[in-house]
Amino acid sequence: MSLCSEVTDFVFENGRRYHAFKEGRYPFPNDESEQEREKLFHSLFVNLLDGQLHLSPLEKPRSVLDLGTGVGRWPLCMGHEYKNASIVGLDISPHQTSYLPANVSFLIDDVEATWPNAPESLDFVFSRNMATAIRDWKSLFAEAFQAIAPGGWLEVQDIQWIFTCRDGSIPNHWAPCLFFNKVREGLLNLGIDMNASAVHPQYTEVVGFTNLSQIRRPYPVGGWPRDPALKAIGKQIHEILTTGLHAIAVGPLTRGLGWSSDQVNMLIADTYKALQDPSVHALVYFNCLYAQKPI
Repeated sequence: MSLCSEVTDFVFENGRRYHAFKEGRYPFPNDESEQEREKLFHSLFVNLLDGQLHLSPLEKPRSVLDLGTGVGRWPLCMGHEYKNASIVGLDISPHQTSYLPANVSFLIDDVEATWPNAPESLDFVFSRNMATAIRDWKSLFAEAFQAIAPGGWLEVQDIQWIFTCRDGSIPNHWAPCLFFNKVREGLLNLGIDMNASAVHPQYTEVVGFTNLSQIRRPYPVGGWPRDPALKAIGKQIHEILTTGLHAIAVGPLTRGLGWSSDQVNMLIADTYKALQDPSVHALVYFNCLYAQKPI
């Protein structure tokens, strides 16, 4: 991974550190606290898949691309599992480890720019936790279709931050609902629809993918379930959410809605307080879509 000053310089705003390369392209911080939260996300997603890194039925992949790799935990695990494959993690921020196995590398670039891969050179393209970052999913899927070899796979995993419940325990005007409504509104003003997963199946089919499968499962926010496995997952989701409220909100609300830092902090305080109430049995949905390029 060769880095120049354009890539390694950072921008500081509202007490957070952001990428300088293509400044403003990604509206969330890349500082140390956010990197720690990315590691929690990796553990969560693996738990949601019962220890698996993906659901696509891969057969001896040779070339794999991870879009928005973050700190790079997923490529490192994939490199260990598929020792004969070349695994590349692509991200706009240079905060990946430099201690790499021989078959893993990182590339710093915008995932929505033209990829350097030759046509039909990839066996697997993977994206996780990128719902709040991508502006044009249809074009991204078209780029993936061109880069994936016949028989190869595309997979997208995300959590949809729309709260539901089965027992009516979410009160009217619950602060976390308002929080994500405002985050979504700010992101829309920045050109990003964080709930675009609803149209992913349509887009993948339009660009040419087949054998599409989609998993959509509800998971708890907090340790309120009786089931031990769901309780553990709920605690993970709760930690990821409560430790990330400032990182999630400050960019979309100040850049997208013109809010002041004080306004953001007031909403965060209300949201954090509401999330401590164990009588609210909120759920969020995990979405996973995978599809194949025709042979």
